[in-house]
Amino acid sequence: MQMDRPQVSFFRVFNAEQVQDFPGFSRNECPEPEIDTVIDRIIDTSECPIHEIAQDRSFYSPSLDEIYLPLRSQFKDQTSFAKTLLHELAHMTGAASRLNRKFGGPFGSEGYAK
Repeated sequence: MQMDRPQVSFFRVFNAEQVQDFPGFSRNECPEPEIDTVIDRIIDTSECPIHEIAQDRSFYSPSLDEIYLPLRSQFKDQTSFAKTLLHELAHMTGAASRLNRKFGGPFGSEGYAK
């Protein structure tokens, strides 16, 4: 749709907790067996090789374009493993063959976060 000029709209937004008689939201947790299935599917279909090794750190190697993770059994639960996997996959998107984002900075810095 082409407009002759920009259209400005205003919306009042409220936190659900501020709305009287709002039924609220329910959090749908994924059962552990389903998390395993999702994790396996992500790993099997990833463009980037993902290695699970007995180690104490997780990282994406830009020079190798590979992800290294501790063994699943080293995490307190499968959800923690899945969160770490997704975090490293986010770093993987910065590769030149993907989004070509610039990496830089030590862990915790603004450059690292990008």
